[in-house]
Amino acid sequence: MRRLAITLLALCTGLFVGSGLIFTRISGPASSGIAGTRLDGLGAAQPYRELLTERVTTIPGGVGMLFVDPQGPVLILLLTCVWLAAFGYLLRVSGLLNRLLDGRKNRRRWSHVLDRIAIGESPALMTGLIAGAIWPWVPPDKAILRFVVAAFLFAGMMGAAGLRLRRLRQPRGRDLSASTSLGMMAGWATLVLCMSFGALLDAELGMSQTMSTLIALLICAVLTVWFQLQIGAPFAYSLTVNWGLLGIAIAMMSGNVTIATATAIAMTVVGVALVRVTT
Repeated sequence: MRRLAITLLALCTGLFVGSGLIFTRISGPASSGIAGTRLDGLGAAQPYRELLTERVTTIPGGVGMLFVDPQGPVLILLLTCVWLAAFGYLLRVSGLLNRLLDGRKNRRRWSHVLDRIAIGESPALMTGLIAGAIWPWVPPDKAILRFVVAAFLFAGMMGAAGLRLRRLRQPRGRDLSASTSLGMMAGWATLVLCMSFGALLDAELGMSQTMSTLIALLICAVLTVWFQLQIGAPFAYSLTVNWGLLGIAIAMMSGNVTIATATAIAMTVVGVALVRVTT
């Protein structure tokens, strides 16, 4: 059973990373279009006119596409680190990392490493990895389906991190350690989920991408603060979210000052929670 679990986890990890690599190679630039073209459909909704008269860069499928088709070094590095985190988790769970670090004489049997993870942790992560492999390929006009897949992605990766933390707080979890890899993947999944919700508002309610992204940023900041305060000391989660928010701010700075400013505010809110946890 241990070998089967490791094999399945390796397949899911390879599928997640391979799908992402192929998508980034064949996809074109994420940014195109002008959001102001929706101005005529507003009617008397004057409060929104100032947001929509600004020439802004729109992204087919929503701002969340920046996390699977990154534009700029910040987001490229983030996605690369998420892939490395998935491989790092696999190496740790399979015992290969420990065997390399222990030396030839003190190497432990790789099959014992699975005893040091929370029950259900790997299956939850496998669900998230499979959803993460599928999400980029869902057509942008299928906003509801994209959001559902993003929800599975979030539930899987956040669930794995949550199971690990709950086990850590139990007496029998003293031999465990907090997983930076799980925290990073959970943070990335939070960004994808929130931005997918923004794209859903855009597609189903006819909001501008500016307004829907502002709502998504608000939800992202609130969720991140709440989860980080629940998690406590391990802060790879909120650092990853802030990393992604920084990438959005830089990517949108020249095309949409409103989103870039709101993203900076969201980063500040998450940063305050991070400071509170670390102190």
